[in-house]
Amino acid sequence: MVSIGTMTDSRAIMLTIGTDEGFEGRYIEDDVMVVDQLCADPAILTDIVAAAVLGEDPTFRERIWQRLARLQRLHLTRFHDRILAVVDVALWDLAGHIHAQPIAHLIGAFRDEVPAYASTMMGEAKGPLSTPEGFGEFALQCRERGFGAFKLHTWAPLLTGDVDWRRDAEASRAVREMVGSEMKLMLDPWHFYDRYEALSLGRAIEELDYFWFEEPMSESSMSNYAWLCENLSIPITGPEIADGRVQARADWIRHGACDVARAGVLDIGGITPLLKFTAMCEALAVPYTLHLGGIASLHVLATSAMNGWFYERGLLHPNLDIDAVPAWLASPLEIMDSRGMMTLPVGPGLGYDLDQDYMKQHVEVLRETSLD
Repeated sequence: MVSIGTMTDSRAIMLTIGTDEGFEGRYIEDDVMVVDQLCADPAILTDIVAAAVLGEDPTFRERIWQRLARLQRLHLTRFHDRILAVVDVALWDLAGHIHAQPIAHLIGAFRDEVPAYASTMMGEAKGPLSTPEGFGEFALQCRERGFGAFKLHTWAPLLTGDVDWRRDAEASRAVREMVGSEMKLMLDPWHFYDRYEALSLGRAIEELDYFWFEEPMSESSMSNYAWLCENLSIPITGPEIADGRVQARADWIRHGACDVARAGVLDIGGITPLLKFTAMCEALAVPYTLHLGGIASLHVLATSAMNGWFYERGLLHPNLDIDAVPAWLASPLEIMDSRGMMTLPVGPGLGYDLDQDYMKQHVEVLRETSLD
């Protein structure tokens, strides 16, 4: 495990798993819940994960995943699903290197390009995303770049909870008025509303022909979402980060708490359970959308005969270069053309092309473990 630092003090974790034959699989993740937990407690990997993985056949990903998932019961405050996901994706990348194939090809590819949507950063107190007009102007910028869809993350101060559904509605209207009717629009107000505020906001964006309404309330109450689905015609997505992995999403579908099911690689513990989620949605003819971007999500979307709607590119901001290549890569990994289509990487595994000089200068080895 290594920690990658940059001049701006941003960090990421890279987990590498190797075999006796010299193959390596790795996964790089900058999610703060993963980075902070593993940097503070690297023994999660050396004492818990390594004991379950080392000496195992790396092709037995399901067995390894089930073993690790059971071990979580003993480490509920330390070994969460996002860390389990890092291990699982690294094993999939390893399989790709063993077989010299992209992960999507190992699973069974359906397409080699996926439409993307622009997913904004949260509304801010000052700056380009501080006003409804600012969101509208950014939507125009994203449309010009090629995006066919745009999602607002509106104002939701995480400490004060000081939010107003009317302001969210105003921003939603400003975006629709600026981009016109051709661009698909979605809204995620960051789950701070009660059911009646959520209903009022949902009705406002129904009139604006929004494509979906995402996480307007806490996901702790599935019945609230079932009530919202009954009272709105706009599709409701969910759950996003609710505990329970695939089983929880099956319950949401069964109880009518979502119109579009939602999950992500990090949310449910990796690619292995995410494939079960997409298969479940296909079997039930329920559309789905994947939470968060990340190259692992792109591989999964490329394997599904169902649309999966879009690949989420974010979180984006007018002051950031949408197409900037991370310093640790020698070549781009997220490639989007002028039509807003993401190209599936053709390299083995996830498709990383690491800048080895950068890695030598910026990598700090936190802990290594082997059978020796």
